Amino acid sequence: MDSNITITSDRERLIAEFHRVRDLSETLCLPLQHDDYQIQSIVQTSPPKWHIAHVSWFFEVFVLGHFDPAYEPFDPRFDFIFNSYYYTHGLMHPRPKRGLLSRPTVGEIYQYRAHVNQQMHRLMESVAEEDWPELAFRVILGLNHEEQHQELLLMDVKHNFWSNPLKPSYRDDLGSTAGSTRTARWIERQGGVYRIGHAGNDGFAYDNETPRHEVLLAGFRIADRLVTNGEYRAFMEDGGYEVPSLWLSDGWALLQREGWRHPLYWEQREAGEWMQFTLGGLSPLNPHEPVCHLSYYEADAYARWAGKRLPLESELEIVLEQQPLAGNFIDGDQLHPLPAGVSGQWYGDLWNWTASPYAAYPGFRPLAGSMGEYNGKFMSNQMVLKGGVLRDTRRSYPCQLPQLLLSGRTLGLYRPAARGGCVMENVTFHDHKPRALSLYDAVVSGLSRSDKSIPPKFFYDQRGSELFDKICQQPEYYLPTVERRMLAGLAGEIARLTGTGRVLIEPGAGSASKVRLLLDALRPSAFVPMDISFDYLKSSARDLALEYPWLPIHAACVDFTHSLPVPREVPDGPRLLFFPGSSLGNFNPREAGRFLRLVHRTLGDRGMMLIGVDTKKSEGVLNAAYNDAAGLTADFNLNLLQRMQQELDADIDPGVFEHLAFYNSDEGRIEMHLVSTREQTLRLNGHRFEFKEGERLHTENSYKYSPAEFIGLATENGFSEVRHWVDDGGLFAVYLVAAV
Repeated sequence: MDSNITITSDRERLIAEFHRVRDLSETLCLPLQHDDYQIQSIVQTSPPKWHIAHVSWFFEVFVLGHFDPAYEPFDPRFDFIFNSYYYTHGLMHPRPKRGLLSRPTVGEIYQYRAHVNQQMHRLMESVAEEDWPELAFRVILGLNHEEQHQELLLMDVKHNFWSNPLKPSYRDDLGSTAGSTRTARWIERQGGVYRIGHAGNDGFAYDNETPRHEVLLAGFRIADRLVTNGEYRAFMEDGGYEVPSLWLSDGWALLQREGWRHPLYWEQREAGEWMQFTLGGLSPLNPHEPVCHLSYYEADAYARWAGKRLPLESELEIVLEQQPLAGNFIDGDQLHPLPAGVSGQWYGDLWNWTASPYAAYPGFRPLAGSMGEYNGKFMSNQMVLKGGVLRDTRRSYPCQLPQLLLSGRTLGLYRPAARGGCVMENVTFHDHKPRALSLYDAVVSGLSRSDKSIPPKFFYDQRGSELFDKICQQPEYYLPTVERRMLAGLAGEIARLTGTGRVLIEPGAGSASKVRLLLDALRPSAFVPMDISFDYLKSSARDLALEYPWLPIHAACVDFTHSLPVPREVPDGPRLLFFPGSSLGNFNPREAGRFLRLVHRTLGDRGMMLIGVDTKKSEGVLNAAYNDAAGLTADFNLNLLQRMQQELDADIDPGVFEHLAFYNSDEGRIEMHLVSTREQTLRLNGHRFEFKEGERLHTENSYKYSPAEFIGLATENGFSEVRHWVDDGGLFAVYLVAAV
């Protein structure tokens, strides 16, 4: 579901998301005939009609029954039939016998779903405001639960159809995958103390993903893509299923008992050709696709044969946290893993086996009541799977589904932490030694004015940068999440409009995290990241060079607000400037026009600019984004005073200032201030700056633009619109404009 929706979201958004997720379950069932709803091919699966009824039972029991004492169940007998494993709630029909339930009929199940949808809609509209946070939490949990069953539904349908000698397809329009993969690259991380687990402040997480905690890791490397069918076939042809020393004891016993000789759904024709059964039916095995439907034992045996090992859960998580949230999700409508792209294979294709046992994190507390049975009681005799098939990453466990899950593997190995530096042939550095205004000069100059102000770039010392990273994870601060989702989804369309092979320039590139969402699609001839901090630029450029060895990188240390010098080594050809994050909003309109003219001169003939711009929207949404409930934006603002105190030895008490942020509708901007709560004098190196009670120190502006306003600004400064996109919530816009 939409990760931007949290318990603080407005009712209309959550109601709309509720219906979207519920509708998707029924859409996934459209290819099924009535007879298909009934089948349970083995005891580990469930019939499709049980899945779509059980998720409705979840809402009926844990939401409607909890918040509405007058609610009457659609059919009280369903409570026994569709309870899965919640023993504290009541008894249940045996799982192995779910396929014997010819009644209720499929039609009655859909009536049940419609009834629950109607009652849930009513409840979400009418529940008291004080009950909304708890109701929203349970609804969001229920929607994520339903998405889990959407995955299970497709996996179970696949096994049902494969068990049929006719080998019918779920959908005839799901063609075979094409394309090839590449040699795996190894992502290296040094040993040390890392933090994993959900931080508790950035949207939904299952209870088994909490709390965030520290882990000590040795240095390691991890492959950036999944193992392919071709690689796994080499293991088979080398006698992998016949060598006991490669297998754990339980795995070898299971292999002998079940007669495993290849992955589930593989079949070999008489001529030796390997076929694979998918939701699109039986098709030739593509050696470049990730191998899937493997047990933990098979994954572990392959890793031993390859001289590697499976990664630990913690190793995989810290690498996943640094990857863009993009991949082969359900909205791509492939319903099958694809060969790895150039930038790696992290999300969406398969669940990843790890070498970690499924156990509680230190300090884990299950949810209260019957919902506490969701995860906690299964934390024994299981191994952790990380990832997800149709959506973003989760922590899960295989239960008794050794081969049914769409599971594959990423390989890892221990390696001592690297020392010293390295030379990379695909990256060069150019230090233009930009003259930077010092904090001291900025404070003296800014506080000497009648309208006191300090430029916002001085927010970003180490603590300020850490606070901003946390702000970006807050549910109220929509901008980074929405923009990343838009860029990931639009990458292909943007590439079609710009063409590939352009010189890509990014002023203020920082960690270059957002441009990673575009590189595979744009395939630039060179990348020019620009930043004012040489050390930070050097570190991020080297990281990028390791991940994209095919990409020439020419990093330039400059103050991009004054100049955009492109290194001479950069090849000729059309240019594309990438300016995400609504950074343009930090300029006032006059400064924004000057910057756009600078961009225009830099781009030259046939140049284009891709820019992210925050939109004008309701004042409530804007004000909430800069006044998060956790108080992190306030701490971020007040940290400026702590910098003055610690770095300049200023005689100032940060405790007598308050954070103020509001939308100024006349100016079309968010303003941030620090407000003096009493009359006081700030002393700095012989300077005295008087503050009256209530006087403000202006620290930041963030201008917002409607599409018409930004297109007008761009047109005035030498650009014409090619295309623009606005997200469904109207929160953010991405523009592609051409220099004319």
